Amino acid sequence: NTLVIPGLSLIVIVFFAALIAYITVRRRNLFTGIADSISMVPYIVPGSVIGITLLIAFNKPPILLSGTMLIMIIGLVLRRLPYTIRSSVAILQQIPLNIEEAALSLGSSKVKTFYKITMPMMAAGLISGAILSWVTMISELSTAILLYVGRTKTLTVEIYTQIIRGNYGIAAALSTILALLTIISLLIFNK
Repeated sequence: NTLVIPGLSLIVIVFFAALIAYITVRRRNLFTGIADSISMVPYIVPGSVIGITLLIAFNKPPILLSGTMLIMIIGLVLRRLPYTIRSSVAILQQIPLNIEEAALSLGSSKVKTFYKITMPMMAAGLISGAILSWVTMISELSTAILLYVGRTKTLTVEIYTQIIRGNYGIAAALSTILALLTIISLLIFNK
């Protein structure tokens, strides 16, 4: 769960971050400015508030998500999306617009230009944001502690549980695993 839930969340984050960054930088208007501001709100809202809000919103039919992996993915996406958006916006602002205009003038469609020209040039910003999001997601506790059930328990929740039970040796061993996982993740991403 510690790898699967953040992994799925990271895919969603990268997709939405690229899309939101492109819209806010390349299609400037009042709506995109508001969307950019709203996308940063989860950055300042505590994880426990997001967890409680998700439980209140999705604890009754017709959309019953509490106790599922999906609600944990939604929580992580909401919490960590701003990191990747900011790094994607920063890199996209450095890419000259005339490169995209040249591709369009040579007959490329807007979608093809985005995927073949803009996305590869945005890769550095997307990857740096994804690294920051990944490392913070695998060690996320404040949202996960409210949203988990037995089958969606993550390593950080188990560490917290072991500390509460007074099993400090088990908690220390699990913390070592989490630290190694973080270091390995950073080494892989840096490579």
